[in-house]
Amino acid sequence: MHFYKPESGSRRNPKGKKGKKLCLNWAWIFSAGLLLVLWSAGRMIIHIFTDDRDIVNMTYEYIRILSIAYFLASYFVILNGYIRGTGNTVLPMFSSVFGYWAARLPAAYVLKEIAGYMGICLAIPAGWIGSCIIVRFYIHSKKFAVFMKRQEEAEYERTDRKNQAIYRS
Repeated sequence: MHFYKPESGSRRNPKGKKGKKLCLNWAWIFSAGLLLVLWSAGRMIIHIFTDDRDIVNMTYEYIRILSIAYFLASYFVILNGYIRGTGNTVLPMFSSVFGYWAARLPAAYVLKEIAGYMGICLAIPAGWIGSCIIVRFYIHSKKFAVFMKRQEEAEYERTDRKNQAIYRS
């Protein structure tokens, strides 16, 4: 189902924006809950897998950084889904590739020199930030507005033709 599928006969429908907002709210609640669990019980969870003190400490630092960045990750995933729901699958693919290869790899290379192994951990949120920037700019661009208007008009025409066919029969 498309996030932004207009009702039959209507020219404007905020259904997609409401769906995006609802999903973002749930994603932020989930991210906050995950942050609380990982910060309060993270060491106990890690101890299920190993008792090595160094590994526990390094892993705990890593999951604390990632748990903060889950807010970015959820934002990125929801906006990509919103754009995919409009029928545009190229931009979400491009933003993902950009985030992984053009943002995360260079960030890992630079940050490992500054912060050691934690710099590599920080590169993951850096990739999410890069992807979020691309997606955010696209959603607020004129190109997206024009794309949405064309989609809306095409859906309206399909619905209108379908209604006319039903009326004739």
